[in-house]
Formats: sequence, structure tokens, C-alpha cells
Amino acid sequence: MERYEEAEKALYRLARKGHYTPEQMRGQLALMKYTNEKEKAEAANSSYWDCFRGTNLRRTEIVCMTFLIQTECGQAICSYATVFLKAAGMAQTMAFNYSMAIQSTNIVATGIAIYFMGRLGRRTFYMAGVCAIGLFQMVIGIIGVAGISKASEGIAVAVMMILINLTFKLSLGPACYTIIGEMPNSRVRAQSVVLARTTYIIGNTVNGQIIPRQLNVKEWNWGAKCGWYWMGLCALGAVYTWFRIPESRNRTFLELDHLFAMRVPARKFSNYHIDSE
Repeated sequence: MERYEEAEKALYRLARKGHYTPEQMRGQLALMKYTNEKEKAEAANSSYWDCFRGTNLRRTEIVCMTFLIQTECGQAICSYATVFLKAAGMAQTMAFNYSMAIQSTNIVATGIAIYFMGRLGRRTFYMAGVCAIGLFQMVIGIIGVAGISKASEGIAVAVMMILINLTFKLSLGPACYTIIGEMPNSRVRAQSVVLARTTYIIGNTVNGQIIPRQLNVKEWNWGAKCGWYWMGLCALGAVYTWFRIPESRNRTFLELDHLFAMRVPARKFSNYHIDSE
């Protein structure tokens, strides 16, 4: 159903006051109509194989790796906070209380991220998150080999886990979904998201096997030293983000199609000039 009048009202309501002039609004609605018709025509005969053809291969790689990096930054250890902190020498009740504090950062941090991501950019948010979490994981690893008392180790690890979860909810968490929604070609967007989510599930399944073994005293018994493992994965994620994940802020889907078709490097997406003529 083509409800263009309602779309115009919604655009005015969602935009800042005075952001659109009547002429700009007509142009924006015309672009939306054209994009909508183009997407319907292109999506009619799409398949999963199309995700791996031409420039779509690069875009599929980006969305899958974006989701994989989110799972492999080590934030999942926060789900095992009570077990982790008890192993670090913290009393059971205190470990549970800190676990609740770690999880309570979710609501506040996500709300802040919604405000800033549109202003700072998806790539910037994602890169900052990977690097910050990697730094906190390195601190946890240092704590694990520093030889400090168990009580001090437990509190120090708890603080780092709060910072990891806060950073994740400020950056990797929300930015990941925005990147995945904007990167694919409109023709295969649904299929690309399915492939990305499958990658995420595989990553989480592997983590579900690794993390309990890292923390279990009867298995690998790494304790806080597991921070070195996750720091290494964060470093790899940061390298990938720098070279492969483009900035999609303030770009229309048509502009992104053009940038990928021109094989513009990820680092140049935000400043690359597109001749509208």
C-alpha cells in the first residue's frame, strides 16, 4: 500500500525541526519511491547464491564478519560473571551482586548509543568498541598473572567486566545490527542477514564450549588469564574493522551500491565524492 502522505508526516516528525524544506521533502519522497520500486523488482528472483556473486561477496563477508566479531570480543564472559568472580576469590553473594551490576549497564548504555551512533558513525563506534574491549581484556589478563591477592583480583576483574559490558552495549552491540542492516544489497538483504545470523550462532556455539572450560577449575582453569585469549581476538577484529568495514552513515542505499560497485576501500567510504549527475 502506497501511503506517501503518511510517510511524509513520519519524516517530518522524525527529523529535527526545520531539517527538511518542502523541496527537500519532495526529493526525499521521490528517492524513497524509486528505491522501493527498485528493491521490489530486484528482490523478486534473488537467491542465496546471489550473496556470493560480484560485489555481493564483499558485502556478505562484511555482514558475517561484523556479527562474528561481536561474538568473539569476549563480552560473553559477562554471562558467566558469578562463576568467574567466585573463581577469582570473591564471596558468592558479592559475586552475584557484581553480576547484577554488570547486567544493569545494558539499559543505560543502549540508550546512550542510540543518541550518539547517528552522530559519530557506525564504523567509528564499532572500531572504538573493539579496541576498548580489547584493552579491558588485556587488563584482565594482566590481573591473572600479577600474583595479587584473591580478594583484590576478584574486585579488579569485576570492575573490568562492568566496563566491558558497558562498552559493548555502547558500541558493538547496537552498531553491529545497524551495519548488518545497511551493508547488503537490497536485492539480497534478507538472505545476507540470515547468513550473518547463522555466523553469529556458530560463533556463540563455539564460545559456549570454550568459555566454561576456560573458567572451570577442573578443565583448563585459566581464570583471569583468559583475558589474553579474548584480547587477541579483539586485536584481529580491530584490524578487520579498519580495513574492511565501511562507514555507511549519511549514505543512501543507492550510494552504497555505487561505492561497492566502484570497489572503494572501506576507509574512504565516508569522504568519497559521488557525482550526482
